[in-house]
Order: sequence, then structure tokens, then C-alpha cells
Amino acid sequence: PRNGGAATTEDWVATTQDLKDVNAPTGVITKTWADLEPGSRIYGDMRQLAKDFNDNAAAGRAVFFGFQPINTVKRELPRDLAKLAWDDPAMITRFQEFMDHMMLEGAKPPKYISLANEADVYFEKNPKELESFLKFYEAAQAIIKRNAWPETRIGITVTFDGLMKGRTKIVQKLLQATEIAIFTYYPVIDLKLLPIEDINSHMDMMVAAAGEKDIYFQEVGFPSSEGLGSSEARQAKFFDTFISAARSRDQVKMASLFMLHDFTAEHCDM
Repeated sequence: PRNGGAATTEDWVATTQDLKDVNAPTGVITKTWADLEPGSRIYGDMRQLAKDFNDNAAAGRAVFFGFQPINTVKRELPRDLAKLAWDDPAMITRFQEFMDHMMLEGAKPPKYISLANEADVYFEKNPKELESFLKFYEAAQAIIKRNAWPETRIGITVTFDGLMKGRTKIVQKLLQATEIAIFTYYPVIDLKLLPIEDINSHMDMMVAAAGEKDIYFQEVGFPSSEGLGSSEARQAKFFDTFISAARSRDQVKMASLFMLHDFTAEHCDM
């Protein structure tokens, strides 16, 4: 909804109707671990999350769940876990308990899960944590498959600009650990728009990085701001070109367009 965090119930009802009208096949839901468990075994929005999963299922939509212990530049963990190593037994035990609680709430299985958002950005600044995080990922994946949702496909979200800005080795290491390749794609580097004519070469880079794995675009976006030298017409051309490029590549299974409106000034100030 246009109002973001200030959206009313009516805004959300209208959005749900829009999704139904366009027959959207997938609903994308993202939450940090801190959102869902702000303190030790204090579960915040878990009941609502389970309802969101189930409402999408009832509407015939698959769910892509972005579970984010890492959110681009920082850890987003329950307070008492904030400074632990990723592979600390307490971290893994608490993830098991988190999943047990999800099952108690009766959440239907999401079709896809990302277990960190734009993780290559974080590990560029925290490279010594990468190996312990991969151990956490392996353990978390096993917990999901063994005890909860064996058919759910699991990955880690990485950025397109990681391939353009020297994080290629980190991106490759993260993708090697996963079942599926998940990207965010914004062709804007250091606030400079990349040529729309380069979209197909960008897609080829991501396909090469994914290897044989299916590709899911958690987010795809392009600004319309004149302050960046763009326009609504240029934005429309980007989406026309991207959608055509995605549909021509069998590996691309999903793309979520982000967003339909600019952030509010208040959101940017925050």
C-alpha cells in the first residue's frame, strides 16, 4: 500500500484484492528473526505470520518467506542471541524452538524460504563470520526439512550488485550452499542507473552464478526519480525489458516487483 507502515486495514484489503485480480501466483512475506522473536522465547508476530501463510494458501498462492537473521547490513536476531557465533549450539537450538513454535501455530508450509537477506553485503564487512554462518544455514535447513516442511526449497538471498562490485566470491560461496539461487536485482550502482540495454547481460551474469540452480528474484526494482536521471517511462521500459528477459530463461521461476510506490519522506527520514 502507498502509505507503507501507516496503511489502513482498507489499504491491505484493497491490496489483497489486487493480488487476486491479477492472479498473482506467489506471495512474498519477509520478517527478521528479531521481528518474530524480540526476546528469548518471546514470540511477537508468529500467529499473524501463520495466518498470512494460510491466507495465501487459501487464495491459491505459494508463499516465498524471507526469514532474515541477516538483513543486508546487520544482524536481526533476538536480543540474547545478538552477539553469539552463528554456529553456537544455543543459536541452532533456538532456531529449532522457533520452528517448533511455527508448527504449533499451524502455519502451512511455504514453498520457498530465504534464510538471510542480501547476505553478501553483510559478509563483505564481516568476512570472518561467513564459515560459521554456513554451518548455521546447514543446520537450519536440516531442521526445516526434517521436522517441519520437507518439500520447501531453501536458499540465501544475494544481490546482483555483489556481482558488479567485487563480492563475486562471497556470492558464489553462498549460492554453492543452497538448493536455489535467490537474488535482489536493482541495476543502480552507487546511485547511477545502469543502461536498460544491459539487462540481458545482467541476467546472463546471474544465470552463470546460479549454475544449474533455479533462480528466484525476491525483489526487482528500478527508480522513476528524475533526481537519478530516470522517469516513469524509463521505469516502464525497464520492467517491460526485464519481464521479457526473465520469461525467456527457463531457470527463472519467480520474480517479485518492488515497489509500486516511492517510500514516504517520513520513511526515508527514519
